[in-house]
Amino acid sequence: MKSAHVPERDASRWTPQFGHFVLITEDVDRLASWYCAVLEMDMVLQTDRLAFLTFDGFHHRLVIAKRKAGTPAATEDRLVDHIAFKCSDHNDLAVQYARLKSKGHVPARSTNHGMITSLYYPDPDGTKIELYADNFPTIAALNEWFATGAFERDPIGADIDFEDAAVRLAAGEAAASVFAPPQT
Repeated sequence: MKSAHVPERDASRWTPQFGHFVLITEDVDRLASWYCAVLEMDMVLQTDRLAFLTFDGFHHRLVIAKRKAGTPAATEDRLVDHIAFKCSDHNDLAVQYARLKSKGHVPARSTNHGMITSLYYPDPDGTKIELYADNFPTIAALNEWFATGAFERDPIGADIDFEDAAVRLAAGEAAASVFAPPQT
């Protein structure tokens, strides 16, 4: 098995930028309110059938559309498991954790995946929003960790007590220590 490795990208290749994602729901208002609260999105347009939201001044990063009558609503039909948003660092992740907790949103799961530390928040329809921070300061440091084989042995990582991690971080413990990836 080849070990994980982040390749250098040829500058001549196309590098797509995140555009937007679309969610279909029974309740546009409920889902729009949730995304405005959790991701602090701003409403661009909302009707009874559609909502366009943004978080960075772009015309839309999320579209929420009302499910057409007669289309299946079963969880098994949903093809999106989660959508991830990167925080600038672990302190930012802890700030977002505290902000969301103060609004009654707690993560369904907190995981140290080795390369990143993640918080998963399910929206009202069950699609998870992942907020994460990189555990390594550089790609070179990440590749050194990949070379240990730890990622191949456990690509999912371990669930963590993020409340405890946030307290340790706030007390001045270094993020590299609090969120150290497994070496096993």
